[in-house]
Amino acid sequence: MPVRPLRAGDVLPRAPGAPPEQHNHDDAVPLPVPEAHASLPGALVLPDGFRERVRRLTSNTMLHIPTQFRQQVCTITADNVEGANRGIEVYALLEEAAAKLILAHVPKGAKTAHELRLRLAMWSARDFEGLLTRAEDQARQSASARDRRRGTHAHDAVKHRVVRSAKAGAYRKAVQRLTGSVVSYPPDQESSYAQELLPDAGRPQRVMTPRADAGPAVEDCDSPPDELFHSSPKPLAGVRFGPESAPGPSGRRPEHLRDMLACSRRRAVNRLQHALGDMQDMALTGKLPECWDWILNSRLVFLAKNQASNQGR
Repeated sequence: MPVRPLRAGDVLPRAPGAPPEQHNHDDAVPLPVPEAHASLPGALVLPDGFRERVRRLTSNTMLHIPTQFRQQVCTITADNVEGANRGIEVYALLEEAAAKLILAHVPKGAKTAHELRLRLAMWSARDFEGLLTRAEDQARQSASARDRRRGTHAHDAVKHRVVRSAKAGAYRKAVQRLTGSVVSYPPDQESSYAQELLPDAGRPQRVMTPRADAGPAVEDCDSPPDELFHSSPKPLAGVRFGPESAPGPSGRRPEHLRDMLACSRRRAVNRLQHALGDMQDMALTGKLPECWDWILNSRLVFLAKNQASNQGR
C-alpha cells in the first residue's frame, strides 16, 4: 500500500510505553469562540432595541432551575460568558437577557416543563425576536392579572409568600414581607433621593484600574496564558448568599449559578467554572472587556416602614 505524505490535522499513534506528549504552552493559541456560536456574530442578528426591551422586563425570575434543564442552561451560560470574555458584545447582550427570557416565571395555569422546553427550543433556533415578544406578552398578562387580584386576594398572596420564605429558611425576608412594602415616587423625586442616598450615582463612568494585589496584567505576565487564565477553577468558592436573595437587574439569582454548577454533565460544569474564573481574573487585573459593563448596574428600591419601626428614629 503506498504511503501518502503527512497532512495538517493528522494524528499519529503513540508507541506503547512512550511518555505522554508534552505540549509547549508558549505555542498555545487563543481559545476559540464557543462551538455553539461558531458562525457568530456575523450570522446572529438581534432584534432592534434588544437591550432596551430586555431591561424593561421584570427581573423577578423563578427561584430554581428545574433539574432536567440545568445542563442546557449551564451550556448556554458558558457560551455567553466565554464570548463576552473575548469582548464580543453580542454574547454579553445574550447573557444579560438569558435569565429573563428563559427563567421568567411561568404564567399561571401553564406547565413549567412545557414552557421551558418551548423557550429553550426558541433560543436554540436563535429566534430571539419570538422569545422576547413571548416574554413581553407574558409580562403584560401577569401584570394585568395582578391588577385584577389587587385588593381582593392580596392578604392571601402575602400570607402564601411569607410561608414560602419561612420554609426556605429566609426568615428575614418573611418578616420584611409583613412589616414593609415597596414605595413608588415620581421619577424626579426618586432621582433626588438617589443622589442623597447614593452620592456617587451621578459620577461619570471611568476605566477600571487593576487592584494593587491582583498581580501582573495579561500582557505584562511572563507566565503562559493558560496558567494565568483558568486560575480560578472554583470562582464561587467562599461566596455566600442568604436564602431567596433578590435577583440582580438581569434577573440572575445566586440559586441559578448553584443549580447550573450542580448539573450532572461534568463537561458543562467545567466550562462554566473556567469561564467564570477567566472573567474574575480579568476583572481583578482591570482587563474586563467593556461589553461586561452591565454587571455593575444596580437598583435602588424604596421600602415603607410601619409606624412601630419608625418610633424613636
